[in-house]
Amino acid sequence: MTNWKKLATVLGLTAAVAFTMVGCGGGKTEEKPAASTAAASEAASEEATEEETEVAEEETEASEEETEVAEEVQGAEIIDSWTLDTIIDADGNEQTLAEYAKAQGVDMGNVQSILTINDDGTCTMSLAGIPVEGTYTYDGETLETDFTGAGGSTGSFTYDASLDVLVTEDAATGMSSHYTRGAVEGDTIDSMIDDAMEEDGSESAEAADASAIVGDWAMTTITDADGNSYTLEEYAKTQGVDASGLDATYTFNEDGTVVGAIAGIGVEGTYEFDGSQITVDFSEAGGTGGEFTYDATNDVIYAEDANSGLTSYMERQ
Repeated sequence: MTNWKKLATVLGLTAAVAFTMVGCGGGKTEEKPAASTAAASEAASEEATEEETEVAEEETEASEEETEVAEEVQGAEIIDSWTLDTIIDADGNEQTLAEYAKAQGVDMGNVQSILTINDDGTCTMSLAGIPVEGTYTYDGETLETDFTGAGGSTGSFTYDASLDVLVTEDAATGMSSHYTRGAVEGDTIDSMIDDAMEEDGSESAEAADASAIVGDWAMTTITDADGNSYTLEEYAKTQGVDASGLDATYTFNEDGTVVGAIAGIGVEGTYEFDGSQITVDFSEAGGTGGEFTYDATNDVIYAEDANSGLTSYMERQ
């Protein structure tokens, strides 16, 4: 009886072990293909993800290239030099720059303006022959200029593609200035200024030593064709403009160099003085120049505008 019990116990343990082994063996046989399938699936998923990433990166690069091309094409139409050509007042009256200068009683050379737009995001504004450099942004219609880095100011222009002009408006006066494509050559501006100047034969312009004009000079007085005299502030008020926009200073040095500034924008050049006539040249700096007369008796420097009859006087500072 005891032996039967032992035999039954052994058979029971053998069966249990066999069941366990079969269970483990069967499990392992089934798990191997499952693991292989999961790995393959994971590899495929990673490959698909990499492909999607590559496609996304290619699409991003293509989009950036399209944007760059679009920006280049968008700004290409304004890359050029633009010259102030026409002024329209608040009532819609249109005048050429020459007509406007004559109506305001000012020298055309002093209101001549040229804007040059470069393809590297820089620009140059030349006012009365004095250049100043700055930067710009352009969105396909509006051009924003910034000359603050050179002591100037900011500005806003609208590009009219139908007329191929740049237009800037003055909210205070309602006037709009129109710039047409193409720059006026420096010698042309010089000739315009020279034509507007008259040789002064007044005996009061006595010969003086070359050192007589060395120093700082500033425009203080303007006399009209009828002999009416105005301070710079008074004249600016009659014209409805800011007096700071008419500020003009010159510093004549002993070595024949000169530093001029109009509305706070400076430029360096040279000058010649024969004891009476002063010839200023800013061409090396990209500007123009002009001629002045030194009145030794009154110790003043003046320039006349033949078109308007105005005379501008500079006094020693």
